[in-house]
Amino acid sequence: MHTAYPPPILAFIVPYTQRPYLAGDNRLTELVDILLRVDNCEVVLHITGELPRESVALINLLSVEAAGKLTVLNKQMCSSTPYSPGQARNEAVGSAKGKYLFFMDVDLIACPKLLATIVDRAERLTSIGEQAFEMFPCLYLSQQKSAELQVQLQELAQSQAKVVLAADMSANFKSYLESFMQGSNCSTDGIALASSCLLVNKAWFKKLGGFDACFIGHGGEDLEFVHRLCMHYSIGKLPEDYTANIKSQHPAHYQGFRRYFSLYAVQHLFEERYFVHLWHPRPLASYYHRRRNSNDHLLEVKLKSSVEQVRLESSHSPAIKSACGVDERTVLVLKTQFHKWLEETQTRYGFDRKSYPGLFHWAEGVTVKRTRSRKFRKLLLKPRLFFTDLFMKHL
Repeated sequence: MHTAYPPPILAFIVPYTQRPYLAGDNRLTELVDILLRVDNCEVVLHITGELPRESVALINLLSVEAAGKLTVLNKQMCSSTPYSPGQARNEAVGSAKGKYLFFMDVDLIACPKLLATIVDRAERLTSIGEQAFEMFPCLYLSQQKSAELQVQLQELAQSQAKVVLAADMSANFKSYLESFMQGSNCSTDGIALASSCLLVNKAWFKKLGGFDACFIGHGGEDLEFVHRLCMHYSIGKLPEDYTANIKSQHPAHYQGFRRYFSLYAVQHLFEERYFVHLWHPRPLASYYHRRRNSNDHLLEVKLKSSVEQVRLESSHSPAIKSACGVDERTVLVLKTQFHKWLEETQTRYGFDRKSYPGLFHWAEGVTVKRTRSRKFRKLLLKPRLFFTDLFMKHL
């Protein structure tokens, strides 16, 4: 006789395909192991292509131990089409039982404080309405810190003293944020305030049509979906430069939709609800990574085609501003008030700008290494930005 389990509140959606440039890496099984420990949640793992035998064995073992909390979907790899994480997520959602979805990429590790409250945060959204969502920021770890964290995760999986090691991991997460805010690049390479780390209602996800299948390869599909979420759960009126797709190393210099999206995420950062992204190479030989430039262009086209009809605030705007610590003036004149709001927000959480300039610029004396391969990558994928930076350097 089978035991009847109540349906989970939340489904973690994890898309994955084997990456030749990360052969022998265990981050998939480490992530699944961590997520399966979260109460009232399930994990839907969507695998495209083949996994190494040892990974298959570990996934099977975790599936048995999880007692119905893990669903594994397998799809054959199409040799003529690059991998699409958006399409994989859409397919995985079809097998999810949870009322809410949380999208997790395999290179992400959640701050322990976030995972401890994730179900409560989903229930909070339920009280608001199905259109409500949350987006969490992400710190990009350096290669060295990524390796150190993975060793710690392996020890956590094998140790009986899980509470002690989990506390150590929480301390590490705090040190990553502290280092970044100090304007140092020893622990982190950067940050993304707008990310694919999304908590959304499953029924609403399906009504919106999920991730756009036009995005193939790396990038674009997550930000385009965030755009559609914001259109129905807006923090305020859209700024005039909203469709500008301009990136920056430091959030204070964000423009367009990235600056607007940041309003949803900054408070999460300072209340220890964020992710860290493990370092990995991004080989240009991979067609998947070379698609980034064309996906950026597609993103601009998609935003410009839909933005004119959604310039107004939603009925939720006042409540969202309050929850995100955003005042009315900041949204109304975002271009001129964003710096001031960022500085006031980080100061409120104990990060005065003089000692913690990381959201604005590197600290004095910090050296940013630019290898020839990175310069060539920038020239190939972002030629306009490459020559703009070259011109500014010689002014």
